[in-house]
Parts: sequence; C-alpha cells; structure tokens
Amino acid sequence: MKILSTEIKNFPKLSLIGRRYTENDEQGDNFGNLWGKWQDGKQFLKLADSAKLFDDSPIGFMRYNNQSFEYWIVKFFYYQTQPKQGFNKIEIPESKVGFATLQGSNMREIYGGKAMDKSFAELVTQQKISGLKFANIPYFFEYYDLSKFQPQNGQYILDYGFYLPKNSI
Repeated sequence: MKILSTEIKNFPKLSLIGRRYTENDEQGDNFGNLWGKWQDGKQFLKLADSAKLFDDSPIGFMRYNNQSFEYWIVKFFYYQTQPKQGFNKIEIPESKVGFATLQGSNMREIYGGKAMDKSFAELVTQQKISGLKFANIPYFFEYYDLSKFQPQNGQYILDYGFYLPKNSI
C-alpha cells in the first residue's frame, strides 16, 4: 500500500445523514456486511432523495462518543438538512479536514487500523502538522470518491479524511 497524496480542505458546517452502527454490528472486524445491505436495499438512493447534498460520495464516518465507537454510513449534506424517516443525523462544525489518498493492490490492504494509521502519519508528515496525535482527532472517515474508488489496473484507491482540531493548524 502507498499514499498517493495528502491535502487539507476547508469544510463548512455539515449535516451527516445516514445510520449509526456500533461494534456490535461488525462482522469479522469490519462493517463490510452493512455496506452490502445498503447497496442491496438501495439505501443511498433513498438518502439522495433528501436533496441538499454537499457531496454525493458515500462516507464511512467514525467517532468515539462517550468512549463508545460509532461507525456511521452517511453522506454529507448542507447544514441543518433534515433526515428522511428512518435515517439519523449528526451536525458537524466547520473545520479543516485533512485527506490522505491511499492505493493498494487489494481491498484488505486499504482498510482497517493499519491503513488509517499510515494515512494519518503521512498526512501529518507531508502537511507539516506538528504535535498532532490521532487521539485528538474528533472525527475520521472513509471517503468513497466514486470517480476513483473503482479498481483500476488491479489497484484500489480510498481516501481517508480526518477532522483537524482548530489549534492543530
């Protein structure tokens, strides 16, 4: 696996709309089973009907809430968009978001703690962010940019995003 690039973007206040899952919903140390259900059940099509999309890419959003790990399958919507029935929402403050684009020869290589740790370390190094520790990141996510997520030439590409604390940059 290798890091192709890193960058920092300014994100406005956003509403993340989708569904929340916990470690109890994992199968085999990942949430892949849920993504299949979302695709089969056409949940993304139902979600897109909510209009006011900030970005159409599916997101695997993660955070610790009162020491409990949460994994949300969501899309980014403009702030204060109301979810349709059956979906939940998180409001996220305006922030700088660091991105690392990761490439691997198979799906297993680009997912999980090792891939995320490498992505975060490269982001911090390449963007010259001193003193930032992963433990201080309030939110982080898998960003499935549909224009590059599909395998090309036997390679898989995934972006990891990290909400950066205000005092870190």
